[in-house]
Amino acid sequence: MHKQRLAVIIAAGVGVIASFLPWLTVTLPFFGSTSVNALSFWQGIFFLLLCGAAGTFAFLGDNREGPIDPQNVKFVAGGGAGAFLMVVIVLISGTGSSYGDVGGSFGIGLWIGLLAALAIVAVPFVIKDSGEFSMPTKDSIKDEFNEIKDK
Repeated sequence: MHKQRLAVIIAAGVGVIASFLPWLTVTLPFFGSTSVNALSFWQGIFFLLLCGAAGTFAFLGDNREGPIDPQNVKFVAGGGAGAFLMVVIVLISGTGSSYGDVGGSFGIGLWIGLLAALAIVAVPFVIKDSGEFSMPTKDSIKDEFNEIKDK
């Protein structure tokens, strides 16, 4: 399997696992504190689905020894970007919309999910077709987007 595909699949798998880890520690009056995972609110469920979709699109294609197909790159990067957006929404809203204004703190699953979503977005642009790692330049990103647009 190509390094690009493998890295996206691993990052998506880490994102799925992060969905089951504690995202928030919520302090409830009279009940103490409890941890909730991503499946406790809609943003987390959407995050789980997007990570699964990004991993699936990275796996799809006829040639598994080659890089991710150009038509699938937009779905992989879009899934990672959407997953990142869901994490940011949870971070901005504090404790998730279903818990209101109760006190709490962010758990390890949220931070791991954030890193996994960033990795899903970055990998198709950092690992090239040849399988070598290189930091993308402005021109290389523009060329890759033009290739995707042309297909």
